[in-house]
Formats: sequence, structure tokens, C-alpha cells
Amino acid sequence: SEKHIYEDKFSFEHVRIEKFSRRWSYFWSQFRFAKDVISIVDLYDPHIVVASTHSPIFSWKKLSNGRKLVISAHNTFWPKGLPPRSLKGRTRKALIEMQAAAIDAAICTSSECAQQISELTAGRIQGEVACPQIVDKYPIEQRTSVRNLMFLGRLEAAKGIFMLLDAFEKIADFHPDLTLAFVGDGTAENELKAR
Repeated sequence: SEKHIYEDKFSFEHVRIEKFSRRWSYFWSQFRFAKDVISIVDLYDPHIVVASTHSPIFSWKKLSNGRKLVISAHNTFWPKGLPPRSLKGRTRKALIEMQAAAIDAAICTSSECAQQISELTAGRIQGEVACPQIVDKYPIEQRTSVRNLMFLGRLEAAKGIFMLLDAFEKIADFHPDLTLAFVGDGTAENELKAR
């Protein structure tokens, strides 16, 4: 079969977290990271953003901003079976709940992650566990054309970036305006660029 190359369909952006040595420098590095990520998302203006729970929680509302926000939850917010009871823990949970209002869907690595997402969204979001076909359950509004997909996260094979690339290649011929941006860095970056 003929191999198609879509050089104008992909873009790569580097967003790095600054190193930190103290508690306040950690918060500053998270703030800078969130600001840089939000700027890039606003620049590309994708219809859908998939962001992991490693992205700063306080950035979720700005990442959404009229877009569909899908959270990839591969870690829990509190230990299984131990919901926050301290004032600090309950305050943190309340802040997460406020940001979770921006979530449109969630892909979870465990039932516990899905349960906690459901709790944080008052049952509005029932996260899909493992590798679902999420669009079947959360239909996106009909459009005459599609454009600007974005993967936001670490560029690692285990994150499904090559599966995403394969799926993109299968539909790109049918949607000439479609683009795919990979934002992040990781050990699979060079292999991804080569493919």
C-alpha cells in the first residue's frame, strides 16, 4: 500500500516544568508550566484537549474555555478508601471540585480513579476505564469539517501516542483540514517525529 506522509499535519511544542528546590519554587514552577500550556492551547485552539491529572488542576477551566476537556486520570486524588477528612484535605477537594466543573469526560486507568472523578463532579462524569471509544458515549456536536486535534502530555509510547498517530493517518485523507499537535516531551519524541 502507498505510504502517505503528512508533514504539514503535525506540530511539536516543548513545555518544560522548571526545576524547583523549595516549596514556594514548586508552586512557582507549576504556575509557569500552567501558564505556558494554556498559552499554547489558546494558540492552537483545538476542539478537544486531552490533559492528564499531572497538569496543574487550577489550569483545567482555562484549558476548557469553550473546548471539550477530557481528563486522563491515571492517579487518584486521595488514597483509596480514605477520602479527605482534615481541613486541608477537604479544602483541597473543594478546590478540585470547582475546577472539575470544566471536565467533559474522563479516561481512567482504574475504577478507583473513575469513582473519584465521579465524586468530584457530583456524578456528572462517569469516567471510562482503560481504552474506551469515548466519542461513542460522549458525542461531539456535529460539524461539517474537523480540525486541530491536540495531545497534551508526556510523549511516551505507553501514553498511546502511536495509537493516536495510527488513527489520525486513517482519517486524514477524508478530512483535509485536520491537524494534530503533540505538546510535551518524553523518551518517544524522536521516534514520534520520525514516524
